[in-house]
Amino acid sequence: MIFFDKNHHPVNGIQGVVKTIHKFMPKGVLFSKVFLIPKIEQDKIESLPFSYQFAAQSICNGLLRDDHETVSNADPSKVLSI
Repeated sequence: MIFFDKNHHPVNGIQGVVKTIHKFMPKGVLFSKVFLIPKIEQDKIESLPFSYQFAAQSICNGLLRDDHETVSNADPSKVLSI
């Protein structure tokens, strides 16, 4: 089984992923966990765990994407506020 989660908070999100894996993993299954954590090399936004480039790319992706299953693109200000 491969479990990808790119939307976890970098400070405490991995613990949530681990809890989810343990919750749904059938008993008796031997498994390993590998975590790929990006190294942020650009200047980070003060008090946030990501770079200005990442923030700009995320905003661009949000505005240019097709509708999302949980957030409609009908209201761009709502997309940006998330």
